[in-house]
This record gives sequence, C-alpha cells and structure tokens, in this order.
Amino acid sequence: MLLSSELTAQETEKAFLSSEEILKFKNKIKSCLIVPPLGSTISSISIELFMKKNGQVDEIKLLSEKKDNNAQASTAFASVKRAILKCQGNGYNLPKEFYEQWKNIKIVFLLRDRDN
Repeated sequence: MLLSSELTAQETEKAFLSSEEILKFKNKIKSCLIVPPLGSTISSISIELFMKKNGQVDEIKLLSEKKDNNAQASTAFASVKRAILKCQGNGYNLPKEFYEQWKNIKIVFLLRDRDN
C-alpha cells in the first residue's frame, strides 16, 4: 500500500514567518519525503526541529505518533528525519532576523492512504 504525506505546521501567535515562507519550508521537506509502506497503523507523526542560526537542523525530536505498531512508527520517523536532513543542504532559507521565532519548529506529518 502506497502512502502519501501531507504537512501541517503548528503556528503560534508570535510567529513572524509569512505564509509563503512557511509553505516553501514545508514543500521543500515534502519534496524529499518518501514514506515507506506502513499499512494503516500510522496516521501522523509530530516532530520538533531545533534549528541553528544558519538554517541547518541541529536536532530532530519525535514528539508523538498515532500508531499501533512501534516498528512502523520507527520506520516513519526515520523517513521523515532523512527527508529533513537531505533537503536542508546548506540550511533552510529562513529569515535570520526572526531566528528566535523559528529556532524550534513543530511539524505534524499526516500520513494518508492515496486511495482514500
């Protein structure tokens, strides 16, 4: 079963990133994401990125996952992590003047069956 991914960002009221900047960031990650067949046991994964000032990822932390299978959750998290690190290149293009607002980014990856 092939699954696709959809990203949603948890935005806070103090975020100073434009909707265009958020969309570019999400689409860049999504372009590198390959979700392995997971069956229907995983519906979403929440992560937190700890960013460096140059836009590179310093750490990726798994916050939660909706799952019934630990092995599949680990596989999904590994795929998300690989995509984030692969796509960063020399750093994500985020406005340096707002580093305090994007130094920690929370993202929810919704994993959905393409047939539904």
